[in-house]
Amino acid sequence: MTADMLMAPRTDHLGRPSFDRLRQLALSAVGHPGGRPWQVSAIEGGARILANGPTMARMSAAGRKTVLLTAGAAMATMRLGIAMSGRRPIVSLLPDQRRPEVLVMLRHGVPGDPTDLERAMAATVRPAARYLPPVADLPAPQGLHLRARAAVEKEGQWLRTVAPDARERLARYDARIANLPKTALLLALGSTHDVPAEQLRAGAALQNLVLTVRLFGGALSLMAWPADLEGRLQHARDVGALAPRTHVLVAISGCHPVDRGAFPTPYS
Repeated sequence: MTADMLMAPRTDHLGRPSFDRLRQLALSAVGHPGGRPWQVSAIEGGARILANGPTMARMSAAGRKTVLLTAGAAMATMRLGIAMSGRRPIVSLLPDQRRPEVLVMLRHGVPGDPTDLERAMAATVRPAARYLPPVADLPAPQGLHLRARAAVEKEGQWLRTVAPDARERLARYDARIANLPKTALLLALGSTHDVPAEQLRAGAALQNLVLTVRLFGGALSLMAWPADLEGRLQHARDVGALAPRTHVLVAISGCHPVDRGAFPTPYS
């Protein structure tokens, strides 16, 4: 499935994106290898993301955080789809305290043209398995780090470079980090407050980051999810290698021309 297919103008009689389109966009977002224990259902004027309540109840804190991160990423692509239909998206996080399984509600708002950035980001959307080439032994394109930070901070989250001594400490516990090319940047994405609504926003920030790196010709690899940070990397985290409330680790680099051709960007 191509970006054109994902962003094709499938709308209802009011010009709003169809539920099927929103669902496909949700499934195109960054996901955990273990799957997505949530579903998308239709509501009047939009869609919602629902967690599987019994499954969530049995999960560890890291598992629940991962659900919220991936749901937040799905929210970001659905929000983009609504914007591209010529409507401004209305988003509610955890809207009903009596129903904690309702994670996100998105509705079609007033008519409004998408911004230039929304148009550019929408052009990079691909099925999740084809988002990005692997990190390479090439420096990141000039200015990419600043653009990546801006994409994350737009959601009220933070993105910080892992310092060389902390990276070395993490590498003792993680072979993937140890084998990263020296030219690749290792970055930590996190929140000021580690609460469910912020974890959803962090997921949206992660999706923005993926699309931004792709848009400007970089490569990105997800290096650690919450379970990794609570597992094999916990000791390194506890001795100060990572800032508190780090949710995920990512690596970014430049992209080989052959890979850039296989994963075209609007500016390639």
